[in-house]
Amino acid sequence: MLEAFSELIDKKKVMKYLAVEKNILLKYQSAVLFFINPKNIRLRTILNDGFEKGYEDGSYKEFLYNHPLIKASFEKAKVDQRMVIKIPNPFFPKETGAIPSEYWH
Repeated sequence: MLEAFSELIDKKKVMKYLAVEKNILLKYQSAVLFFINPKNIRLRTILNDGFEKGYEDGSYKEFLYNHPLIKASFEKAKVDQRMVIKIPNPFFPKETGAIPSEYWH
């Protein structure tokens, strides 16, 4: 969903007939990640602790789903009105797929 609607915004001048299909949602594993220097153990610890606390108390999900891009994408997508087709993502890194399931949305 995020890709489709951000592409519409990003490409509207170059591809004026680009559109998002209204009835189907292709669902595949993907991630939005950021990286830090692996030698920065202190920063890694701070970030991990913060994410874990945010998941435990629900503040991370609240923040995520209220982010303007994500919120707008869900509103525009009308997910509950679409046929969802799950497809594999052969390019998804195995290391990323090893992230515990409770962190996936």
